[in-house]
Amino acid sequence: MQVIDILQRSASQANSPDSLLGYGIPNFTKASQIASEQLKSSQEAFRFYPNPVSQDSFTLWVNPSQRNTALTVRIFDTTGKIISEQNIASAIEKNTVYLKSSSFPAGTYLIQITSPTLRFTDKFVKY
Repeated sequence: MQVIDILQRSASQANSPDSLLGYGIPNFTKASQIASEQLKSSQEAFRFYPNPVSQDSFTLWVNPSQRNTALTVRIFDTTGKIISEQNIASAIEKNTVYLKSSSFPAGTYLIQITSPTLRFTDKFVKY
């Protein structure tokens, strides 16, 4: 979720923005709570292992609540370049997906998993 979306949801007129004040005055305490809940949800929705990766693949665990949604998995190198992008089928069996890493040289990478409602990003090492 984008920061602007969180601030809009926390604002005093979030449910009825108008042309004079827009969404109103942001409540930063409420925004922090919304962001924390969002982060916790994404951490509970996805896990990947092993980290560091030493084999030709690694495993992505998907919470059953996310099994029937479209997922996009992107792998970025340290320069921000996308080196792998996969759209995972909505019907994931046994809550696990195996992702190939054999073409990645040794180094540090970011994995980003996006669903319609969540975004999870974490760092991993391939050696």
